[in-house]
Amino acid sequence: MRLRRFMFASAGALIAASLALPAPVDARRRVIDAGLNISAGGACSPLEATAGTCAASALPFSVQIGSQTYNDFYVNSNGVLSFGSIETYLAAQNSFGDPDNPIYSGPPPATSLAAFDVPVFSPFFADGPGFFNSFSDPRGFDGAFVATSSIGGNSITVNWFSCANTLECGSFTEALVSDYAFNLDDNGLTQILIDFSSGTGSLEEQFEEGRLNFLANLAATSDVYSMTLTDLLDGFIVEYNYSPGALGDTGTYGFNLPGGLVETTGPLAPRRYVFDGLGQLVGAPVPEPGTWATMLLGFAMVGLTLRRRRRVAWAG
Repeated sequence: MRLRRFMFASAGALIAASLALPAPVDARRRVIDAGLNISAGGACSPLEATAGTCAASALPFSVQIGSQTYNDFYVNSNGVLSFGSIETYLAAQNSFGDPDNPIYSGPPPATSLAAFDVPVFSPFFADGPGFFNSFSDPRGFDGAFVATSSIGGNSITVNWFSCANTLECGSFTEALVSDYAFNLDDNGLTQILIDFSSGTGSLEEQFEEGRLNFLANLAATSDVYSMTLTDLLDGFIVEYNYSPGALGDTGTYGFNLPGGLVETTGPLAPRRYVFDGLGQLVGAPVPEPGTWATMLLGFAMVGLTLRRRRRVAWAG
Protein backbone atom coordinates (compact mmCIF):
# COMPACT_ATOMS: atom_id res chain seq x y z
CA MET A 1 0.00 0.00 0.00
CA ARG A 2 1.28 3.43 -0.95
CA LEU A 3 0.44 4.75 2.52
CA ARG A 4 3.55 3.04 3.88
CA ARG A 5 5.83 4.79 1.40
CA PHE A 6 4.68 8.19 2.60
CA MET A 7 4.56 7.43 6.36
CA PHE A 8 8.10 8.50 7.18
CA ALA A 9 8.18 11.48 4.81
CA SER A 10 4.95 12.88 6.27
CA ALA A 11 5.89 12.62 9.95
CA GLY A 12 7.51 16.06 10.05
CA ALA A 13 4.55 17.66 8.32
CA LEU A 14 2.12 15.97 10.71
CA ILE A 15 4.04 17.14 13.76
CA ALA A 16 4.17 20.70 12.48
CA ALA A 17 0.49 20.68 11.62
CA SER A 18 -0.47 19.19 14.99
CA LEU A 19 1.40 21.91 16.83
CA ALA A 20 -0.37 24.57 14.77
CA LEU A 21 -3.85 23.29 15.61
CA PRO A 22 -5.62 25.08 18.48
CA ALA A 23 -6.47 22.69 21.31
CA PRO A 24 -8.77 23.03 24.32
CA VAL A 25 -6.78 23.88 27.42
CA ASP A 26 -8.19 20.87 29.27
CA ALA A 27 -7.33 18.33 26.56
CA ARG A 28 -4.15 16.31 26.31
CA ARG A 29 -3.35 13.74 23.67
CA ARG A 30 -0.40 11.76 22.41
CA VAL A 31 -0.28 9.33 19.55
CA ILE A 32 1.78 6.56 21.14
CA ASP A 33 3.98 5.35 18.32
CA ALA A 34 7.28 3.52 18.48
CA GLY A 35 8.78 5.79 15.83
CA LEU A 36 7.92 9.50 15.74
CA ASN A 37 5.23 11.02 17.96
CA ILE A 38 2.44 13.40 17.01
CA SER A 39 2.06 14.95 20.43
CA ALA A 40 -0.12 17.34 22.35
CA GLY A 41 1.09 15.89 25.66
CA GLY A 42 -0.11 13.46 28.26
CA ALA A 43 0.48 9.68 28.00
CA CYS A 44 3.21 7.30 29.15
CA SER A 45 4.55 4.50 26.92
CA PRO A 46 7.57 2.14 27.05
CA LEU A 47 9.61 4.49 24.88
CA GLU A 48 8.85 7.53 27.06
CA ALA A 49 9.48 5.54 30.22
CA THR A 50 12.93 4.54 28.96
CA ALA A 51 13.71 8.20 28.27
CA GLY A 52 12.37 9.23 31.68
CA THR A 53 9.86 11.63 30.15
CA CYS A 54 6.56 10.24 31.48
CA ALA A 55 4.60 13.16 32.92
CA ALA A 56 1.74 13.26 35.41
CA SER A 57 -1.43 15.26 34.75
CA ALA A 58 -2.85 17.37 37.56
CA LEU A 59 -6.25 16.50 39.03
CA PRO A 60 -8.73 19.34 39.63
CA PHE A 61 -9.56 17.64 42.95
CA SER A 62 -7.95 15.16 45.35
CA VAL A 63 -8.61 11.41 45.42
CA GLN A 64 -8.29 9.60 48.75
CA ILE A 65 -7.36 5.89 48.65
CA GLY A 66 -6.58 4.39 52.03
CA SER A 67 -4.11 6.65 53.83
CA GLN A 68 -2.85 8.24 50.59
CA THR A 69 -4.11 11.39 48.87
CA TYR A 70 -3.50 11.70 45.13
CA ASN A 71 -3.44 15.01 43.27
CA ASP A 72 -2.32 13.81 39.82
CA PHE A 73 -2.64 10.81 37.51
CA TYR A 74 -0.88 9.04 34.63
CA VAL A 75 -2.43 7.80 31.38
CA ASN A 76 -0.54 4.75 30.11
CA SER A 77 -0.36 3.03 26.74
CA ASN A 78 -1.45 -0.36 28.13
CA GLY A 79 -4.96 0.94 28.85
CA VAL A 80 -4.29 1.80 32.51
CA LEU A 81 -4.90 5.02 34.41
CA SER A 82 -2.63 5.04 37.45
CA PHE A 83 -2.25 7.12 40.59
CA GLY A 84 1.51 6.96 40.69
CA SER A 85 3.97 6.20 37.91
CA ILE A 86 4.37 2.73 36.37
CA GLU A 87 7.41 4.05 34.50
CA THR A 88 9.78 1.32 35.73
CA TYR A 89 7.37 -1.37 34.57
CA LEU A 90 6.88 0.18 31.13
CA ALA A 91 10.59 0.87 30.59
CA ALA A 92 11.36 -2.85 30.92
CA GLN A 93 9.08 -3.50 27.95
CA ASN A 94 11.14 -1.31 25.60
CA SER A 95 13.47 -4.24 24.91
CA PHE A 96 13.74 -5.02 21.21
CA GLY A 97 16.83 -6.00 19.26
CA ASP A 98 18.23 -4.10 16.29
CA PRO A 99 16.02 -3.07 13.32
CA ASP A 100 17.17 -6.03 11.23
CA ASN A 101 16.50 -8.49 14.04
CA PRO A 102 13.71 -7.07 16.23
CA ILE A 103 13.56 -9.83 18.82
CA TYR A 104 11.75 -8.87 22.02
CA SER A 105 13.79 -9.62 25.16
CA GLY A 106 11.69 -7.95 27.87
CA PRO A 107 9.31 -9.45 30.44
CA PRO A 108 6.24 -11.35 29.24
CA PRO A 109 3.08 -9.23 29.07
CA ALA A 110 1.12 -9.13 32.32
CA THR A 111 -2.29 -10.76 32.30
CA SER A 112 -3.66 -9.10 35.44
CA LEU A 113 -3.88 -5.64 37.01
CA ALA A 114 -2.31 -7.28 40.06
CA ALA A 115 1.07 -6.61 38.37
CA PHE A 116 1.03 -3.00 39.62
CA ASP A 117 1.91 -1.70 43.07
CA VAL A 118 0.18 1.68 42.66
CA PRO A 119 -3.59 2.25 42.34
CA VAL A 120 -4.69 1.48 38.77
CA PHE A 121 -7.99 1.53 36.89
CA SER A 122 -8.56 0.06 33.44
CA PRO A 123 -11.59 -0.40 31.17
CA PHE A 124 -9.45 -2.69 28.99
CA PHE A 125 -6.02 -3.85 30.11
CA ALA A 126 -3.88 -4.85 27.11
CA ASP A 127 -0.26 -5.15 28.21
CA GLY A 128 2.82 -5.60 26.04
CA PRO A 129 5.69 -3.72 24.43
CA GLY A 130 3.97 -2.72 21.20
CA PHE A 131 6.17 -2.86 18.12
CA PHE A 132 9.75 -2.06 17.26
CA ASN A 133 10.94 1.53 16.79
CA SER A 134 10.59 1.56 13.02
CA PHE A 135 8.25 2.50 10.18
CA SER A 136 8.99 -0.79 8.45
CA ASP A 137 7.24 -4.02 9.47
CA PRO A 138 6.73 -4.79 12.25
CA ARG A 139 5.69 -1.31 13.22
CA GLY A 140 2.96 0.34 15.31
CA PHE A 141 2.48 1.83 18.74
CA ASP A 142 4.98 1.81 21.58
CA GLY A 143 2.38 0.06 23.70
CA ALA A 144 -1.13 -1.06 22.89
CA PHE A 145 -3.19 2.14 22.62
CA VAL A 146 -3.51 5.76 21.62
CA ALA A 147 -5.07 7.91 24.36
CA THR A 148 -6.99 11.15 24.73
CA SER A 149 -7.92 12.71 28.05
CA SER A 150 -9.94 15.69 29.25
CA ILE A 151 -10.52 17.31 32.63
CA GLY A 152 -13.69 18.92 33.98
CA GLY A 153 -14.33 20.67 37.27
CA ASN A 154 -15.07 17.46 39.16
CA SER A 155 -14.18 14.71 36.70
CA ILE A 156 -11.53 13.29 34.37
CA THR A 157 -12.23 11.23 31.26
CA VAL A 158 -9.76 9.09 29.31
CA ASN A 159 -10.40 7.35 25.98
CA TRP A 160 -8.07 4.64 24.70
CA PHE A 161 -8.21 3.98 20.94
CA SER A 162 -7.24 0.68 19.34
CA CYS A 163 -6.07 1.38 15.78
CA ALA A 164 -4.03 -0.02 12.92
CA ASN A 165 -1.46 2.79 12.75
CA THR A 166 -0.81 6.30 14.03
CA LEU A 167 -2.39 8.05 11.04
CA GLU A 168 -5.72 6.27 11.41
CA CYS A 169 -6.51 6.81 15.06
CA GLY A 170 -8.38 9.10 17.38
CA SER A 171 -10.21 12.42 17.51
CA PHE A 172 -7.00 14.46 17.19
CA THR A 173 -6.18 12.88 13.83
CA GLU A 174 -9.80 13.44 12.75
CA ALA A 175 -9.51 17.16 13.56
CA LEU A 176 -6.14 17.39 11.80
CA VAL A 177 -7.42 15.82 8.57
CA SER A 178 -10.78 17.64 8.64
CA ASP A 179 -9.07 21.04 8.78
CA TYR A 180 -6.14 20.26 6.47
CA ALA A 181 -5.65 22.26 3.25
CA PHE A 182 -4.48 20.88 -0.09
CA ASN A 183 -0.72 21.51 -0.39
CA LEU A 184 1.58 19.44 -2.61
CA ASP A 185 4.63 20.90 -0.82
CA ASP A 186 3.63 19.66 2.66
CA ASN A 187 6.07 16.72 2.55
CA GLY A 188 3.48 13.96 2.48
CA LEU A 189 0.07 14.38 4.11
CA THR A 190 -1.64 15.73 0.99
CA GLN A 191 -0.33 12.76 -1.01
CA ILE A 192 -1.44 10.31 1.68
CA LEU A 193 -5.00 11.65 1.45
CA ILE A 194 -4.84 11.51 -2.37
CA ASP A 195 -3.87 7.85 -2.02
CA PHE A 196 -7.21 7.21 -0.28
CA SER A 197 -9.08 8.37 -3.45
CA SER A 198 -10.12 6.46 -6.56
CA GLY A 199 -7.41 8.28 -8.54
CA THR A 200 -9.77 10.08 -10.89
CA GLY A 201 -10.32 13.82 -11.40
CA SER A 202 -7.92 16.65 -10.64
CA LEU A 203 -5.43 16.35 -7.80
CA GLU A 204 -7.55 18.66 -5.65
CA GLU A 205 -10.65 16.57 -6.38
CA GLN A 206 -8.72 13.42 -5.50
CA PHE A 207 -7.56 15.11 -2.28
CA GLU A 208 -11.13 15.93 -1.24
CA GLU A 209 -12.37 12.44 -2.12
CA GLY A 210 -9.45 10.88 -0.27
CA ARG A 211 -10.12 13.05 2.77
CA LEU A 212 -13.74 11.80 2.94
CA ASN A 213 -12.63 8.18 2.52
CA PHE A 214 -9.94 8.61 5.17
CA LEU A 215 -12.40 10.07 7.69
CA ALA A 216 -14.90 7.28 6.99
CA ASN A 217 -12.16 4.71 7.56
CA LEU A 218 -11.13 6.49 10.76
CA ALA A 219 -14.69 6.38 12.11
CA ALA A 220 -14.93 2.66 11.35
CA THR A 221 -11.66 1.53 12.93
CA SER A 222 -11.14 3.61 16.08
CA ASP A 223 -12.75 1.58 18.84
CA VAL A 224 -12.87 3.44 22.15
CA TYR A 225 -12.48 2.15 25.70
CA SER A 226 -13.54 4.98 28.01
CA MET A 227 -13.07 5.68 31.73
CA THR A 228 -14.56 8.60 33.67
CA LEU A 229 -13.70 9.32 37.32
CA THR A 230 -16.08 11.76 39.03
CA ASP A 231 -15.41 13.36 42.40
CA LEU A 232 -18.16 13.17 45.07
CA LEU A 233 -18.51 15.01 48.37
CA ASP A 234 -17.38 11.84 50.12
CA GLY A 235 -15.67 9.50 47.63
CA PHE A 236 -15.74 9.09 43.87
CA ILE A 237 -17.33 7.12 41.03
CA VAL A 238 -15.49 5.29 38.24
CA GLU A 239 -17.42 4.46 35.06
CA TYR A 240 -16.31 2.28 32.14
CA ASN A 241 -17.95 2.54 28.72
CA TYR A 242 -17.24 1.08 25.28
CA SER A 243 -17.98 1.97 21.68
CA PRO A 244 -20.19 -0.49 19.74
CA GLY A 245 -17.08 -1.85 18.03
CA ALA A 246 -15.26 -2.38 21.32
CA LEU A 247 -18.23 -4.29 22.77
CA GLY A 248 -17.32 -7.18 20.48
CA ASP A 249 -14.02 -7.65 22.29
CA THR A 250 -13.16 -9.81 25.26
CA GLY A 251 -10.57 -8.61 27.74
CA THR A 252 -9.55 -7.78 31.30
CA TYR A 253 -10.98 -4.79 33.10
CA GLY A 254 -11.40 -3.56 36.67
CA PHE A 255 -9.05 -1.99 39.19
CA ASN A 256 -6.29 -2.79 41.67
CA LEU A 257 -6.10 -0.69 44.84
CA PRO A 258 -4.41 -1.18 48.23
CA GLY A 259 -7.86 -2.23 49.47
CA GLY A 260 -8.11 -5.08 46.99
CA LEU A 261 -8.28 -6.27 43.39
CA VAL A 262 -11.59 -6.32 41.50
CA GLU A 263 -11.03 -7.69 38.03
CA THR A 264 -13.10 -9.36 35.32
CA THR A 265 -11.91 -11.16 32.20
CA GLY A 266 -14.72 -11.62 29.74
CA PRO A 267 -16.89 -9.70 27.27
CA LEU A 268 -16.45 -5.99 27.96
CA ALA A 269 -19.53 -4.46 29.59
CA PRO A 270 -20.32 -0.96 30.88
CA ARG A 271 -19.73 -0.80 34.63
CA ARG A 272 -19.88 1.75 37.43
CA TYR A 273 -17.86 1.44 40.66
CA VAL A 274 -18.68 3.61 43.69
CA PHE A 275 -15.99 4.34 46.29
CA ASP A 276 -16.25 5.95 49.72
CA GLY A 277 -14.08 8.74 51.15
CA LEU A 278 -11.21 6.31 51.82
CA GLY A 279 -11.24 4.82 48.34
CA GLN A 280 -12.95 1.60 49.44
CA LEU A 281 -15.46 -0.02 47.08
CA VAL A 282 -18.99 0.51 48.40
CA GLY A 283 -20.88 -2.78 47.99
CA ALA A 284 -20.90 -4.75 44.74
CA PRO A 285 -20.03 -3.14 41.38
CA VAL A 286 -23.04 -1.17 40.13
CA PRO A 287 -24.34 -1.82 36.59
CA GLU A 288 -24.66 1.15 34.26
CA PRO A 289 -28.17 2.74 33.88
CA GLY A 290 -28.67 0.98 30.54
CA THR A 291 -27.90 -2.35 32.20
CA TRP A 292 -30.39 -1.54 34.98
CA ALA A 293 -33.06 -0.84 32.36
CA THR A 294 -32.47 -4.23 30.75
CA MET A 295 -32.61 -5.95 34.14
CA LEU A 296 -35.86 -4.16 35.10
CA LEU A 297 -37.41 -5.12 31.76
CA GLY A 298 -36.44 -8.71 32.47
CA PHE A 299 -38.00 -8.59 35.93
CA ALA A 300 -41.19 -7.10 34.42
CA MET A 301 -41.40 -9.92 31.86
CA VAL A 302 -40.97 -12.50 34.62
CA GLY A 303 -43.74 -10.80 36.61
CA LEU A 304 -46.12 -10.82 33.65
CA THR A 305 -45.40 -14.49 33.00
CA LEU A 306 -46.15 -15.40 36.63
CA ARG A 307 -49.42 -13.43 36.57
CA ARG A 308 -50.52 -15.21 33.40
CA ARG A 309 -49.72 -18.59 34.95
CA ARG A 310 -51.78 -17.72 38.04
CA ARG A 311 -54.76 -16.69 35.83
CA VAL A 312 -54.57 -19.95 33.88
CA ALA A 313 -54.39 -21.96 37.10
CA TRP A 314 -57.44 -20.06 38.56
CA ALA A 315 -59.46 -20.55 35.36
CA GLY A 316 -58.72 -24.27 35.55
